[in-house]
Amino acid sequence: MQESVGDNEFTDKVAILKTVKVFAETDESVLVNIAKVLTEEHHPKDTQIIRKGDPGDSMYIIVDGAVRVHDGDYTFVVLRTRNVFGEYALLDTKPRSADVTTLRRTRLWKLDQEVFYEVMMNHIQIMRGILKVLIRRSRNHNVLEEELVQQKKSIEAKNEEITSINSSLERKNAIIEAKNYQIQDSILYAKRIQTAMISAEDEVKRALPDSFIFWRPKDIVSGDFYWFAKTAPKPLYEETSTFEGKQRVFKGFESEKIVFTAVDCTGHGVPGAFMSMLGANVLDRIVKLDGIISPDEILSQLHKSVRDALRQGKSDNQDGMDMALCVIDKEAQCVEFSGAKNPLYYIQNDQLFEIRGAMNPIGGQQWEAGERFYPKHRVIVSQPTMFYMFSDGYRDQFGGPKERKFMLKRFKKLLLKIHKLPCDEQQKELQNALDDWMGYKTPQTDDIIVIGFRLGVNDY
Repeated sequence: MQESVGDNEFTDKVAILKTVKVFAETDESVLVNIAKVLTEEHHPKDTQIIRKGDPGDSMYIIVDGAVRVHDGDYTFVVLRTRNVFGEYALLDTKPRSADVTTLRRTRLWKLDQEVFYEVMMNHIQIMRGILKVLIRRSRNHNVLEEELVQQKKSIEAKNEEITSINSSLERKNAIIEAKNYQIQDSILYAKRIQTAMISAEDEVKRALPDSFIFWRPKDIVSGDFYWFAKTAPKPLYEETSTFEGKQRVFKGFESEKIVFTAVDCTGHGVPGAFMSMLGANVLDRIVKLDGIISPDEILSQLHKSVRDALRQGKSDNQDGMDMALCVIDKEAQCVEFSGAKNPLYYIQNDQLFEIRGAMNPIGGQQWEAGERFYPKHRVIVSQPTMFYMFSDGYRDQFGGPKERKFMLKRFKKLLLKIHKLPCDEQQKELQNALDDWMGYKTPQTDDIIVIGFRLGVNDY
């Protein structure tokens, strides 16, 4: 917005011009003539007054406000009240060398080149003032240029240092990548060993067709694992007395038993995997070689073997296992259960029952004297029954809208909702519910295992 400066304002304008360095040595009579040819402009904040490359044909006096002289984002100088800019345009017609933008609402006086020439020809003191401003700015420019040269040298020195550091980092990264590859390769090999020591799922399916194993390690290898074995039928004999003395009479074969367990070892990843391999190896010996098939005795022997193997009591090692173990007799339609901290859930007639495990884990610190005992429980399957064994990984998984644990209450509700589905579908429902709970951002907290199997005279 522009307006001419009226004659009644000359006194005030001249007083302001006297404070501007360009006109400090100019007679008041000359300043009156300059005031007559000034054009006043008002600009809001962030208005671009001058664009770099535009023709230069005027100078500006800042009456009130502030402007930024810049080239893009780089600021050369900030000018405030009683300063001038664009004065080079009064001496030549070269394009503008920088942009000028208001920093707040600003009031300017504009002096055009053609009008300035007419006044300057008769008043040499104005030219003297212009030259002083130009000399001062030239000196400031030289100082700034020297600072830039020093900054450039400093940056170049820093760049050389950074280049040297980067080269060192690249060498170290190459070493780390090679070691990571070796570690990753070792972990993958450990996974192959762990998988080989755990029973194949198809073997479980042949023995328990209506079953599922939902197993999701947190890392490549897992501290949670399942273990399965099927005992060969043993001949049964009965001693009888005859005229010839006592004789053993063959009475048939003992029914086939299935030993099935879900185990949660201390830790996860590689430490947990080593514990899982130890556990699987000891279970093989106890059940397959020693022929122990009572769940309470299996856990007692496992506890003793783990403590012996890890020299617990003689070292600081306190690693152990929480587990639920079932011995299934399909012919007798019963399940015997013993647990180390972990429970057994089973659902009959839409009602969920819980059998708690012993308070003590397998391995770790032992406070009691002598052997550690794990109570044995028996469930008679007189009707279709769904059984579940699991680690704490599922219930402790964080997620949901408030980033909280899934918790047992929600887990039980989910099992009651899905228990009548075929086991393969139950596994998918458990997986989908967990994925929905975790979302896309929440990482897996721990290894997870949930085992389910159905027994009963009739199917659902």
